[in-house]
Formats: sequence, C-alpha cells, structure tokens
Amino acid sequence: MTPLTRPSYSGISWACNAGVKKIHVVKDWPNPNPVAESDKVPSKITYQNGKPNQWGFKVDYKEQSLLWFKLLLDEKSKVGRDSENVTCTLRQLAALKKAPEDVAADYLSLVWQYAKDDIRRERGDGWDEIYTTRAVLTVPAIWSEAAKARTLRIARKAGIPENVSLVTEPEAAALAVFRDRKDEGDAFEVGDCFVVCDAGGGTVDLISYKICALNPLQVEECAVGDGVYARTQHIRDC
Repeated sequence: MTPLTRPSYSGISWACNAGVKKIHVVKDWPNPNPVAESDKVPSKITYQNGKPNQWGFKVDYKEQSLLWFKLLLDEKSKVGRDSENVTCTLRQLAALKKAPEDVAADYLSLVWQYAKDDIRRERGDGWDEIYTTRAVLTVPAIWSEAAKARTLRIARKAGIPENVSLVTEPEAAALAVFRDRKDEGDAFEVGDCFVVCDAGGGTVDLISYKICALNPLQVEECAVGDGVYARTQHIRDC
C-alpha cells in the first residue's frame, strides 16, 4: 500500500464585494496551541456515538480519525485508493455505517460554521442579514461530473447557501496568479503564457495557460491534455 502519512488540508477565505475588495484568509483555526496560526486546517474528523466529535487541529494525533475522505467522492478516480489511510477510512466508514458523502458533509458543516463565526468577529452580529452570501468551492481538475454534482449535494447538506458554485483548483490558482501580477503592476497581456502547479495533499494538477482575452478573462491550454479540460475556458473573477 502507498503510505499517506500526512492529512490533506482545507482553507477558507472571504471578502465583501463592496469598496476595496480585501481578501480575508482564515488563520486562527480552533487549535489546542493558542499561539499557532495556519492558513489551512487538517481535513480530518472523529466521531463519538455516531456523531461528529473533533475536527481539524483539535483531533489528537493518537486518535483514530477519518482522513482522505475527499478522495472517495469520485468513484471513477483511483487516486489514493491503495493508500493505507484511505483503506483505514473505508473500514471506519463501514463500522460507522456512513458513506463518504456523509463524512464530507459533517466536516464541511464544521468548517462552514467556523467560517461564519470568523466573518461575525470581523463584521459583527447580523452580517448575514446585511450581505447576500455566495460560496465558491474548489475541486480537483480530474473530477468527474458525478463527483462535482456530489460536492454540490454535500455543500447543501452542510448548510452552505444555495448560491454556491464550483471552480477547479487550477482555475482558482490561475485567478490568484492573475490578480497578484495585476496588484504588483505587472499585469498579464494577451498572448502571455504561464504554468500553474497545484501540488495538494493527495492530488497534483499541472497545466499551462495562454491568455486569450482580458475582459472577461479568457484562457486556453498551451498544451492540450487528455480531454479533462475544454480547449478554451472563460474564467470569471469571483
């Protein structure tokens, strides 16, 4: 079996679409170490009596926790299926009589609740009555349409608002690169090319883009892959 000794991680950022759009990255995750900060939280969760117990940094390293359940959401993908942690998670799921979708929804619900608390600390009580909330979830580029549909079901089950959309991880990374260059006064021009390498915990996506248009941003692959991507993509700045 392939040993996957480290958990995958999750991250949250948010912004108010008014005035100067400042992106706020959640860093003060619930953590037994009060001085620790991280822009990502471990994607792991424990259960007690069939109910979610601890998650993220609060899971003791000695506890048996569910890891890598995200990889199980795409039934057609074989990525990580032979790893020891995924096999262990499958055994725990059977014992708990839960599907990967159930665990993903429980975990995402806890992350979403903490994200809302973070916004409340910054924007005050009643922020959800002032602002219309839109959520964007990132997914691996290799995921099937069935896995994407399952992710949307999970989001709704986790309590995320109906106004939710998906973006592939390389597309999100491309938007970040585009924004950073623009903020630094070295914006891309039509015809420029760049490479995005998204090296995550369980998947790695590598893709090269060519800028076709700037408003709206339109890119195409420099080297066409195996058909996972459309030849030309319109990327909307979220």
